[in-house]
Amino acid sequence: MDGVSNDDVIVVVDDGVEVHEDCANREVVVKADDAVVILDGACGLVRATGRNSVVEVGTAEKIVLVGVDNQVSFATGDPEVINHGRNTTVSEGGTATPEAE
Repeated sequence: MDGVSNDDVIVVVDDGVEVHEDCANREVVVKADDAVVILDGACGLVRATGRNSVVEVGTAEKIVLVGVDNQVSFATGDPEVINHGRNTTVSEGGTATPEAE
């Protein structure tokens, strides 16, 4: 995976990257621009701070948007949403699966 990933946090920093992996209850930070990030399974906090990225998660405890033109979706659940971004959306749906494969 491009960016930084450890046992607790997935950080996506490379612009234009495509990432698809198991979230494994980790925190997610998408700093990249024009990224496509698909994370199956359960995520903790999901934060999108870049521009024009698509982030799809299976489930999330909390979604925070502070970037511009980002789209975040979750397959199932009822995450707490804090949207301080510009032209950003959070919706139910996407292609990520709620259970890790």
